Amino acid sequence: MRRLPASLLAITLAVTLSACFPGGGTPGPTGSSTSTPTEEATPTPTPTPETAPARADLALSPEGMGTLVFGVAPSVDPATQMLVNDPEYCTDANAGFGTGFAAGSPEATLWVPIPAYRDGLYGDFGVWVEAGVLDRIDLYDGTIPTTAGIRIGDSRASVVAAYSSATIVAEYLTDIYVITGSAGSLQIEVARQPTDMAYWDGSEVETVRYIHAVQTGHPPFTVAASENIAGSCPF
Repeated sequence: MRRLPASLLAITLAVTLSACFPGGGTPGPTGSSTSTPTEEATPTPTPTPETAPARADLALSPEGMGTLVFGVAPSVDPATQMLVNDPEYCTDANAGFGTGFAAGSPEATLWVPIPAYRDGLYGDFGVWVEAGVLDRIDLYDGTIPTTAGIRIGDSRASVVAAYSSATIVAEYLTDIYVITGSAGSLQIEVARQPTDMAYWDGSEVETVRYIHAVQTGHPPFTVAASENIAGSCPF
């Protein structure tokens, strides 16, 4: 038998091993151990309450409020329901604005808090539901706090103490304290008097004027001097 040159023998051996082990490696010694990758721990999501909270227990966070979770369809289960999609909310008979919106039309239909969370037509908060999921919550007054206890009317110092790591976005009339969560962000607007005019009453300066929260994907925005309020009829 004709002997192969040493160089050709080495190439033949490499090709043979490569065919047996597609990864290009060589077999390890018998009994050798290999390390198994470990999965990284994922954060535990905040559980959604099994029942709708009482009005006095409502508190707004970057994730939502009570059973209302950003990016999730509002519950219609009577045990957990906090909103109702009212087909007559913005009709003339209900709102009294003379717009002529017919019951059941898109203009007349609005997601609003259930009666347990409001007195008369309006409640303490409003929402936007977009593409079937919760997109935004606005607090209307100081009744409902954030989960850290901040309410409309509180001082800037209270906001700083409660949310020391918040990002601050300066607007013309307010400073927005932004607290980011896994599902959305909480935005707290503190009044700041502009240098070229006196917009705020003296008692309002350096206090919380607006609190809203939105699902992930919305940049910080101001509500001051605008009609950009969640939960209002389209007029």
